Amino acid sequence: MTHIYPATLNGATHEMVALYNNTAEAIEITNWCITNKNEQALVCFKSQVKDGFFIDGYTRVAVASEEYVATLDEQVFIDRVFTVANKTSGSLVGSNDTVRLKDAVGRTVSEFSWTSTAVKGSGYIRTSFNDETRMYSTESRLESLVAVVIAGGGLRLEPRAVDDTQEAAIDTDQLRLSEILANPTGADAGNEFIELYNSGSATVLLDMYALRVTGGSSDKTFTFPDGLSLEPDEYYAIYDTEVKFSLNNTAGAVSLLRSGDGASEEDVVDAALYRGPKEGYSWAYFNEDESVDWIYTSRPTPNQPNLKDEPVEQGVKVSQVKTCSEDQYRNPETGRCKKKGVVAVAASCKIGQYRSEETGRCRNVATAKIPTDCKQGQERNPETNRCRNSKQMTKAGHGVEVKPTITSGGVAWYAWVLVGVIVVGVLAYGAWEWRGELYKIWQKLRQQKG
Repeated sequence: MTHIYPATLNGATHEMVALYNNTAEAIEITNWCITNKNEQALVCFKSQVKDGFFIDGYTRVAVASEEYVATLDEQVFIDRVFTVANKTSGSLVGSNDTVRLKDAVGRTVSEFSWTSTAVKGSGYIRTSFNDETRMYSTESRLESLVAVVIAGGGLRLEPRAVDDTQEAAIDTDQLRLSEILANPTGADAGNEFIELYNSGSATVLLDMYALRVTGGSSDKTFTFPDGLSLEPDEYYAIYDTEVKFSLNNTAGAVSLLRSGDGASEEDVVDAALYRGPKEGYSWAYFNEDESVDWIYTSRPTPNQPNLKDEPVEQGVKVSQVKTCSEDQYRNPETGRCKKKGVVAVAASCKIGQYRSEETGRCRNVATAKIPTDCKQGQERNPETNRCRNSKQMTKAGHGVEVKPTITSGGVAWYAWVLVGVIVVGVLAYGAWEWRGELYKIWQKLRQQKG
């Protein structure tokens, strides 16, 4: 034993024990048990005669209570889940207890005791090993430390070597657990199932087997209906309506037991542990390329071979295209459904109106009006086409008198104006040209005057 977490980790029922094989060879632990000071077994690795439990070299096996498993991350693998003896105080007493690992004949292989309460949130860890034949040194030191999550995964079930005298008496079981749906979509009742698979070449009678379902506070064994059998390569889903089991939604374990032919009720043919299934996801068994794996799948397949989730390219969401209704069509640009357009028929324009080609609206038809005659004393303005008062000449007492144009000396007055302008222009030009001489003359006249 390398790690022991008694009832001090986040609650009295949060318990965990880890085993470690510090050799290169696999070690068989069939029918070994982990017990407390009252010799009460937390968990036993029981199996039938043919198959045995092994810990591979340099690997770890972790066993934990259901309450502790429910708090762990999904990536943490726990090999065995056990139900605590007391739902209040658990199976291990935090203040004073002893944990023993016993082999198949009851001999103590590893043991550790404590007499004081460990610090809350901590446990005990073995810090050293020796090179002796025994797995662990009795002198190895254990000390309290901050709790860490220990992942298991080293436990495996495989056929054991037997002598010729035993071989004839052994019936190699080909019946296996195949799929578990513990958290179906919607109501649990009537939808939970445990699927079995006959991988052999002969018909298997289920009268020789039983199911053990562990989860929450429940730990029950169920037998199958009389006469039920599985043909070779047949999958059979047993629902909770046929066998009255109930699967815990958060964490649990299902074991297939061989109960006939004088075998012990606790002889395990196959077992599966599940934890934290999403709604509608099943815990399914796959054996591909010599690799055995239990994985979650969103495609439960009762009575049929198991199916993995369809691969989806990262970052791309695959969705089913919705069918458009009868009054809709799919827009080729957006891919969305749109209402089909209704072709509107324009109403006829009223009498005396026409439809404008630019606006599509009705407009009044322009009519050519004949202007009315202007009143007496008015005339029609040719620019505005409106009537206006006529301008009348003042009445004279005689007819039009024609007078001759008055001229001066026979020359019109504007001729004299033109002559005057020319004379002024000539004088100005001469003054400009003779300005120097004129200035000198003015200077002389000024001096003489002075």
